[in-house]
Amino acid sequence: MTMQWTAAMTIALLVSVSIAYECSAIEEDMDYDGYDIRSTTQVRAEDCCKDCFDTNACVLFVWTNGTCWLKSSTSGKRSRAFGKRVGYVHRSDQCGPILDNTDYTYYYSVDLGSTFQSRAEACCSDCANWYGCAAWVWYNDSVWMKNGVAGTGTCYLKSLDAAMSNRSKTARPGRRAAELLHPLWTRPSITFPSRTSDSSSGVPTSILVALGFGVFVACMAWCYKYCPSENTPPATPNFRLTRECASVAVDGSVLPLTWFNEPDESGSPRAIPFQEKLATTLIYFTHTVMTTTKFNLHRDALWTESLEALLLIRPESFASKTKIKFLGEDGVDAGGIQREWYSLMAHAFLDHELFVVHANRMLGLNPLVADPTHFLALGRFLARAIIDGQVLPLSLTAPLFKALLGTPLSIHDVRYIDEMTYKSLLFVRDTDCIEALDLDFTWTLPDGRSVELVAGGADVAVTSANQAEYVACLVRYWLFDSVRTPLEHVVRGFYDVVDPVVIANFDYKELELVLCGTTDINVVEWQFETVVTANLTASPALAWFWDVVERDMQQHDRAKLLQFTTGSARVPLQGFKALTGHDGNLCPFTLRGVPYTKGAMPKVQTCFNRILLPLYPSRKLMREALFVLVNMEIQDFTMQ
Repeated sequence: MTMQWTAAMTIALLVSVSIAYECSAIEEDMDYDGYDIRSTTQVRAEDCCKDCFDTNACVLFVWTNGTCWLKSSTSGKRSRAFGKRVGYVHRSDQCGPILDNTDYTYYYSVDLGSTFQSRAEACCSDCANWYGCAAWVWYNDSVWMKNGVAGTGTCYLKSLDAAMSNRSKTARPGRRAAELLHPLWTRPSITFPSRTSDSSSGVPTSILVALGFGVFVACMAWCYKYCPSENTPPATPNFRLTRECASVAVDGSVLPLTWFNEPDESGSPRAIPFQEKLATTLIYFTHTVMTTTKFNLHRDALWTESLEALLLIRPESFASKTKIKFLGEDGVDAGGIQREWYSLMAHAFLDHELFVVHANRMLGLNPLVADPTHFLALGRFLARAIIDGQVLPLSLTAPLFKALLGTPLSIHDVRYIDEMTYKSLLFVRDTDCIEALDLDFTWTLPDGRSVELVAGGADVAVTSANQAEYVACLVRYWLFDSVRTPLEHVVRGFYDVVDPVVIANFDYKELELVLCGTTDINVVEWQFETVVTANLTASPALAWFWDVVERDMQQHDRAKLLQFTTGSARVPLQGFKALTGHDGNLCPFTLRGVPYTKGAMPKVQTCFNRILLPLYPSRKLMREALFVLVNMEIQDFTMQ
């Protein structure tokens, strides 16, 4: 009887406990695309709130003409949707109560990212779906988004450490905050070794192995032997054709396990999402970088004093946070002055000609700079920007990011430097009449000087027997030998500051996003400014393409797709209409439909900002192909 009574009381208690919820004020003339769960009928928009709460996974509703459209995501917001009304639900079973005038500012609190939401109640869903997020803070700071959505608030998404200590909670007028009750994430399987005192001195030497002739030739030979043919599809979405070579370049041993998670059911390694890598890296730096280095600078001597500070910093302070003080000014660096310094120094490196502008408007290293220590400072500057969470206004070329990662380069990377040379190399590689070209193992520089690619190269004729070696020597010269000194110093300076095992989690496209950020890519503008061929316009494949880009891809996926096609993850300041080709002339983003054959992959023509898109018979095939594209290395079967 006692057990029955206890059970009855327990059931009664559970039934009596209801999960509370809060509804935001109604927003007028707003809409959200997609993510519909179901619909209900209500005369008033305010009555949709309970319907949303009673529906599993519902976080907001859109009311129009008596119908409540219940939605599972805060993505796809659109303004100027006249007659439509939107409300958000804050569920107490997902997030704790919203605390007014509260912020999380504890030292270990990490901002993982931010989203634009006009109501604090909408932040809970964003936090629940952001890897690593355990708390959020909403502030009514006016923002303007390029797609025309005028918001009046930002959700700042905080790491697990923000919610673990009461010391992190600070009274700040106007802020609203809450914690995620059941974070939908676990500690990642990625592990980092502890940083030892001599790690900064030993690691760069092994990283620079990637710059040596031996690894380069070995990787070229491996790729000639094992690279799939033009029509061979990749084995997995994150398949790396040169991963064995890259592992040698990184640490001289085996492929770092941190590059992949455990294999999935098919036995193939699962690609770690970029958002997960970034969150893990931010948390790692939060727990390992415990010191701060203060730079006291005169604004009128910014370049010389900053350069000296970067070069003379003590080894024990290499990996430290940066605080800036401009002497003679009253400002206290709470982040804004640091951000200004990074921007000013990025432009200073440009002004002092450490970079050259390639034909595709990307920046490569300038081998004519007299003082190589400037490049050592540049490497430390880039690495400190990662630790400080700053993005730089620099459009650096892809081979530089590959060199920083120790990723072997190939003939295709020459296109980032000079498109005409790249085409010439392809012709020399593929021609059956190499003797008719009357070539030797030399290269003529623009100033007329001749460089020997091998010892005594002027006396070595290029024949069919040494044709592949000649191409490899030319590629090595363009990518390594011509910039060997500045590249060695940049890599050495970079790994003075950061542990290579941490950075090895990113591919070169992701490292560009970490260092240089990405613009808020406006899919509507992108679509409007795109040129489409007639056969694709008449096919449902066009609608499927844009539907996948808008609904299925995250911002970093879109940036990768843009980078894959145009060579840059950023949109020009004037928008998509200002995209240029390899010759600097305006060249719109173009989709050209091509016949579909089983297993066909999209191909890109970067010099024309063009994707050759097979006319896939289903949206599923389109989605699979696009996600393979943004997660793979550029190879013959994806590039023309």
